[in-house]
Amino acid sequence: MILLSFLFNAWYLNQISLQIFEKNSTKIKNYGIWLRYQSHTVYHNMYKEYRDTTLNGAVEQKYTEITSRHRVRFPCIQIIKTATIPAKLCKRDDTKQLHNSKIKFPLVFNKVRSPTRKLKITYKASKLNLFEFSHCNEKRVNVVYSSKIFGSEHLSVC
Repeated sequence: MILLSFLFNAWYLNQISLQIFEKNSTKIKNYGIWLRYQSHTVYHNMYKEYRDTTLNGAVEQKYTEITSRHRVRFPCIQIIKTATIPAKLCKRDDTKQLHNSKIKFPLVFNKVRSPTRKLKITYKASKLNLFEFSHCNEKRVNVVYSSKIFGSEHLSVC
């Protein structure tokens, strides 16, 4: 019984991962991660670059990318070394393209907010916007009627 509890504790301590908390987690940095993973046949060494605010975030990105692209499970991945890399020493094009100071991103979803908290409405009923569908159906009906009027049998679809 004592041996089982010792083995369980040793296994449990190996499963605990240490988190590194950064002092300034609002600034985006470039992280280089050297890793080694075991595929079905051999071991592979790899270097990857990630942009994130914390090292934990970069390591999490690395795990999700390696497991999805290379079909490798978590226990088969070993992190050899991590480093914060300045912009001029980055090698990968994916990280270099984000170093431009004039880069712009489109606003995909612009949510209109109330100017004051007093005017905020939690639940607001609104009419469904089915303009495209209703417009398409009206066109189709008009085309069908016009084809019957002119005697042609061709039906055009919206």
